[in-house]
Amino acid sequence: MWAFCIYDKTKNTFFLSRDRFGIKPLYYYFDGDKFIFASELKAIRQHNPDMSISESAVNFFFYQKYIGDDLTIFKNCCKLRPSENLLFDLNRKKIARTKYYHLEQEISKHQDTPIKEKLEKIEEAIIDAVQKRLVADVPVGSFLSGGIDSSLISAIIARDKKDFDTFSIGFKDESYNELDFSRIAAEHIKTAHHYEYLDIDQALIEYTIQNMDEPFGDSSVFPTYLLSKITRQKVTVSLSGDAGDEVFGGYDTYKAYKLARYVPRPIIKLSKYLIDLLPPSDKKVTLAFK
Repeated sequence: MWAFCIYDKTKNTFFLSRDRFGIKPLYYYFDGDKFIFASELKAIRQHNPDMSISESAVNFFFYQKYIGDDLTIFKNCCKLRPSENLLFDLNRKKIARTKYYHLEQEISKHQDTPIKEKLEKIEEAIIDAVQKRLVADVPVGSFLSGGIDSSLISAIIARDKKDFDTFSIGFKDESYNELDFSRIAAEHIKTAHHYEYLDIDQALIEYTIQNMDEPFGDSSVFPTYLLSKITRQKVTVSLSGDAGDEVFGGYDTYKAYKLARYVPRPIIKLSKYLIDLLPPSDKKVTLAFK
């Protein structure tokens, strides 16, 4: 993963690049004259504090709960998309963006590969990815929720690294709490397990929001921040199972959508009507409800 800029003194150009999947952020501001780039929007605002809000970005946020594509919350300020390079000519004041990697093409290459071979390659890739990230000069641990993704990552680590540290966050609301699962997983793979219960107060909310570059509608940012905070007390680097649900379709919503295709539409419409009659709740909903 990367986000960098190279200045070519001979051609008087900036070359910016962002990694294939956009793990590292890279923003830039250009108003036809001034060009500013940084890995955080806050840094750009330091040099240009009077930026106005982008209405397109606000609309995107209320629709998707985040600001995607190359939009940012500010006008004339963009994200460099994943897998993109940018060349800025300081003499001509011109920007050229190019895409150097296409995930869709990689997927199409393997459409005809047998399932068994795909599974073997996926297993090899995951193990290789984890092992490469264990090569570090600082202590390494792992987030462990007890779910499939983080448990798999932690189990792979446990093959080569004994008594390493794992970390979890607990919730006082039992519908969200997964500490029992994380304890079972930690005991099974024999890790030194650490956890705390999430306690959200006004100070935490304000501090977390102040450190966000732009609006983000996923409340998991709060437990993730606290989890990272307790993790940092023991280790410098922590692996996680993030994106496993997105890549492998693990969310209950995906499963519910798949099942819904076999349910007659009149029944779906009736179910929607009945569900709308239920009182609002902030409890975690089950697959049966979805």
